[in-house]
Amino acid sequence: MKESYLFRIDLQYAHLLFKEDEGVNIGNCVKEVIIDSNDPRVPLIKEFNRMLWIERDTFFFYFWMIKRKYTNKELQDSSILHLKIRKRLEMDGSEYGTIYDETAACPICGANRIQMSALHLRKGNWMGKHDIAMTLAGDVIVSKKFKDFVNQNNLYGLSFMPLYTGNTLSEDYFQLSFTEELTVSTQTRFGVDIFGNNYEIVNGVRVCSDTDPAKCPNGDNMGWNILSEISVKEATVPSNVDFIVSKQTYGGKGGLFHPYHMFFCSKRAMQLMKENGIKGFDYEVVHWVDE
Repeated sequence: MKESYLFRIDLQYAHLLFKEDEGVNIGNCVKEVIIDSNDPRVPLIKEFNRMLWIERDTFFFYFWMIKRKYTNKELQDSSILHLKIRKRLEMDGSEYGTIYDETAACPICGANRIQMSALHLRKGNWMGKHDIAMTLAGDVIVSKKFKDFVNQNNLYGLSFMPLYTGNTLSEDYFQLSFTEELTVSTQTRFGVDIFGNNYEIVNGVRVCSDTDPAKCPNGDNMGWNILSEISVKEATVPSNVDFIVSKQTYGGKGGLFHPYHMFFCSKRAMQLMKENGIKGFDYEVVHWVDE
């Protein structure tokens, strides 16, 4: 596996670590660079970000992303894969009449509210060329092509629920529901930024710490962002199932946002999706642990 980091760096500070012709300048304010996760400059990026926050109330980088590239053998050797949905829909069902029971959610992190009605979303071709997408609140939408593909190949672990666009029952899109779940291990790393740092003001003083305000003491929500490959508790992984959802969530609650579940698929499902041109996923290796 090759792991790299993408950073969008404040252009006025980029020269401290990067040459002028390194990366790509975006407008007059940002330099985008992609470097190997083992690059010796990575610890310096972490330190510069901390220093600029504390001393100047600004940041060295404003956006980050972790990219992992696997060989075909590495993917084939993994019994289950972390199924990463690429497309996010800038809307939530509550905007269009979907009813949720918020009282059933965790009072601390907001995870696991209960949907009480069919999902309603706005009209439009918002899926584009993707066969799967997720709303701001974590509801998963799939195309008719995906539904037909699952049924034709006898893949297990999913059910399909009706979806309304406006007040019209859609024939093209469905809400996805997972019927089996597993437990993500605490060995999986979560955090606010790529380094697990949280930037806040305490008693009027800017501080940088490793606290994660999204981590739920009840264990419902594991943290703000997924920072490592996911490890799962082996004893909780159901057998002969092609699609699985995590018991826990990650991410924050605020406005239209609600915590997200993590999704997984079998090696068989991954192979069939690639062969049949099902679009909208990235795949990452999953590790099985006893804890």
